[in-house]
Amino acid sequence: ANVITITLTIKSLRYIWHSFKVWKFTLAQ
Repeated sequence: ANVITITLTIKSLRYIWHSFKVWKFTLAQ
């Protein structure tokens, strides 16, 4: 795989992880 693909994958995973944390935080309210 090339660097661009790896970078986009990492950014996507970080975005998903961030969204998941926000979702859990919202449920905890």
